[in-house]
Amino acid sequence: MVADRYRIVEPIGRGGMGIVYRVEHVRIGKLLAMKLLAGELSSNKEIVRRFKQEALTASKLSSPFTVQVFDYGVWQHLTFLVMELVEGVDLSRALRRAGPLPFPRLGRLMVQVCSSLAEAHQKGIVHRDIKPENVMLVSDEAGRESAKVVDFGLAKLRESSELNEVTIQGTVVGTPYYMSPEQILGEEVDGRTDVYSLGAVMYRMLTGSYPFTANTPIAMFTKHLNEAPPEIARTHPELGVPKGVSDAVLRCLSKKKDERFESIEELHDVLAEELRGLGVASDRDPPEVTRDGDGSRHRRGGDAEIATREELEAYEATLRRNRYGISALLGAVVLGAAGTVAGLGFGAKTSFRGEETEPNDNSGTASVLPFGEAVRGTIGRRIDENTGDQDVFRLTVPASTRAVHLRLDPLPTFGLCASVHRLGFEHATSHYCTGPLGAQPLDLPAVRLEAGDYLIVVRQDRAADASQKLATPIHENISDGYRLSLGASDDGAADVEPNDGIEGATPLAPGAELQGSLGFTDDVDVVCSTESNVAFVVDDPERRFGTVLEVTPRVGESPMPLVRVHASRAVPHSSRTRMAADVNGPWKSPPCAASRCCVELRLTRDPWAHSDAVGPRPDETRYWVRVERGGSNP
Repeated sequence: MVADRYRIVEPIGRGGMGIVYRVEHVRIGKLLAMKLLAGELSSNKEIVRRFKQEALTASKLSSPFTVQVFDYGVWQHLTFLVMELVEGVDLSRALRRAGPLPFPRLGRLMVQVCSSLAEAHQKGIVHRDIKPENVMLVSDEAGRESAKVVDFGLAKLRESSELNEVTIQGTVVGTPYYMSPEQILGEEVDGRTDVYSLGAVMYRMLTGSYPFTANTPIAMFTKHLNEAPPEIARTHPELGVPKGVSDAVLRCLSKKKDERFESIEELHDVLAEELRGLGVASDRDPPEVTRDGDGSRHRRGGDAEIATREELEAYEATLRRNRYGISALLGAVVLGAAGTVAGLGFGAKTSFRGEETEPNDNSGTASVLPFGEAVRGTIGRRIDENTGDQDVFRLTVPASTRAVHLRLDPLPTFGLCASVHRLGFEHATSHYCTGPLGAQPLDLPAVRLEAGDYLIVVRQDRAADASQKLATPIHENISDGYRLSLGASDDGAADVEPNDGIEGATPLAPGAELQGSLGFTDDVDVVCSTESNVAFVVDDPERRFGTVLEVTPRVGESPMPLVRVHASRAVPHSSRTRMAADVNGPWKSPPCAASRCCVELRLTRDPWAHSDAVGPRPDETRYWVRVERGGSNP
């Protein structure tokens, strides 16, 4: 398990920069590819720094013909890059299988490669290492083929002076067949460098031969610098390569940059025109990406689904909207000037009639909410064009209160969030959301709040549609009201919120059992044993809405491989597959002999559910956790 979320499934390739693995993103149950930087490179701090910078640059590319970069970082001295998983072969392997590619097939692929490079060049990114091995071919069920350009952002590292010593050691093996004259001379490169390399790739794929051959890399470089390439139409007339295509390849391979195509877009248009002359469409749509009936995008990778950028961004958006974080906009609007809050100088309404008193959208105009009472409010007219209405209430928790009971009845038209701020502090101590339309009320029987003054902020749940990668609009509803109440908790259960970290975890003694609840969007519960040398037994009923209970054992502060605990009789949908992380309950953890043994529980999207399933949202069903001494069976 890398970075607590990527489970390595198997190695799928090896190159000069490192090893590529097929991995499962365990939080969303989808497949990706991960490149681990070679050990010699990971030990060089400057290379790692530049690797991160180049990866960040590559992550900005979104062309459907570019392999998407999603994540990067350093984990336990391993430098990794996470990207879109491509199931297919590269151009070099296609050439070995089928021989030279006819132009109607290759031309369509090269038009797509040009589209990929055009976006990069517009963002100031030069690939620098275009070669057949860096162009992947993928096909859909109908046999439609498309190209994916890989390794953006890494080629510059190969050329950097910092790699000289590593290159001498043989860790990085360059391919001189496709290098432009300016690269060989160490001169400044631009988009026309990629034009040259793509011309060499087209020559190779159309003829089966390199534009230049030599016995040594130095001799090869000399030919790139001084020798004119042979004309395809003259040396290979039997292949039937159109004269216009042969001329375009020669122009790409001009020694001087100014004599090549001025831009990759110009080459794109020439190739597309040649295809049209043959009656072939220059298909721009990537066939392997499809949409379900609900409009959600997905890709298949064998029996499992391949993660898309939309799904990864939806997951990251969910992480950003957690109960301890709140947007800078919310902080600014709620708390107003820092001096106002720190000095407790706000004018909360002193009278209470069971309803909010507008305006109450910041700390200076907060409505009073007596402890133990309920208040009715509305999310009405937006504050401005980009800011929805929010209601701020002031509450005092008495000294005798152990925990509070928080309930928020949602609106019928959109979801709500309630954030709890300790007076004088900008960031929320806790943050709870009802979920999207149709969700259950937010009902938390026991929320841990120390005695003192608090601000409670109610606002629209803007992340409710994140799973569908939709921009949630700002809503207004002046007709329907919500109901908010906070009072003393009369629930004696041990599951007290927030308990999503080791520090506030729910304690459980060996032999004891806890019936816990994941009662709101993004809820996380942590349960820790009061003793060592134990194992946890977790069971879960069948859940609605396409969710499953995700359990991550923790030994001390270190997370162990997680599992998804399905109901005892649950089976994958016919279009789904069972991953290594999927188990049927009851599930028993490995024995833990550490001084601190815990399990982290959350709801996540069920990879066994049908693609129409909604995904994580509030759910009243409960889970069961039991602590056992040693290792007896559940």
